[in-house]
Amino acid sequence: LKRGGSMTSSMSKDPTKTHMRSVVEDTPEEVIDPASMRGKVSFFLNNFNNHFINFCVLANTIVMFWELQFLGSVADDSLGFERGNDWSKVEVILKVFEYAFAVIFLLDLVLQLY
Repeated sequence: LKRGGSMTSSMSKDPTKTHMRSVVEDTPEEVIDPASMRGKVSFFLNNFNNHFINFCVLANTIVMFWELQFLGSVADDSLGFERGNDWSKVEVILKVFEYAFAVIFLLDLVLQLY
């Protein structure tokens, strides 16, 4: 190295172009053709999917609270406390909700990855 010189000639040409700057710099997003299938999926995800998934998360939370009440009733029965409500078909209904939400969230994941 010469005195006062630099190690690489590219660094001396443009001091703002460092390796770290190129890593964190925003690059323009890929342009997606709206007529293609990927463009249609992107339009759906950006405009409608977020509201639907937020609703499903809220509904799933309510169903989990309902399941917690059911499990509390089952625990009361096992301890011999008086049963106040009829929970005869709730277990089947809760399984249907569980699988429905699992399918919805899996589809959301697959569409987000596409």
